[in-house]
Amino acid sequence: MLDAMKDSAEERVVLAVREALETLLRNVPVYSLNNGTWKHAAAATALKDVRFENGSAVAVLDARKAAGTLALLAASILMGSLAGLGWVMAVLRL
Repeated sequence: MLDAMKDSAEERVVLAVREALETLLRNVPVYSLNNGTWKHAAAATALKDVRFENGSAVAVLDARKAAGTLALLAASILMGSLAGLGWVMAVLRL
C-alpha cells in the first residue's frame, strides 16, 4: 500500500517537473544574438525563431522581416548620401 502511494506521488512529481521545464524552455530563449559581429546582425535580421526537434536545432527565418530591414537600411543610406551631396553642392556654390 505504501509503495503504491510512493510510486503514485513520484509519478505526479515527475510529471509536474516535466511540464514546468517544458513551459520554461518554450517561453525563455536559450540563445541570443548580441549583434557583436556583422554575421550576428545579419542572422538577427531574418531570424524569427529557433526550435529544437529530434536533437537538431531548426532556425525559422522570416523573409519579409529581412527584406523590410534591408529596405530601411538602403533608404537610410540613400537619404544620407543625398543629404551629403546637397551639402557639397551648397558649399561649392558659395
